[in-house]
Amino acid sequence: MTHPRNIIGTALRKLRNDRGLSQAKLAEKCQLAGWDISREGIAKIEGRVRWVSDFEIVHLCKVLGAKPEILLGIGAGIGDRILGEATDGSDDCGIEYREFDDLKILSPVANQHVIMPI
Repeated sequence: MTHPRNIIGTALRKLRNDRGLSQAKLAEKCQLAGWDISREGIAKIEGRVRWVSDFEIVHLCKVLGAKPEILLGIGAGIGDRILGEATDGSDDCGIEYREFDDLKILSPVANQHVIMPI
């Protein structure tokens, strides 16, 4: 994929699978929570071909019982940094990260890196 439309697709797929939900079941839960999305819409988000707004991330987090940091690929790093704990490792969504002084490199997909200041 040359230009992904979102950064949450990979984490969403893993989190949905970890919760034992199909794409159709996740779409149904989102609809019950007030967000009109189809199974196809979920598939496009997971495939990173559909843009995702902030309120949609909030809906997904509520339905999946997850913090936005998990879907955004930030993981436990920010909370750990605030609490002064070690941040090397991976979060509970399987997204690996390493800290280098003032940068954190996130690897939500093999061979793709996003560099963010911490």
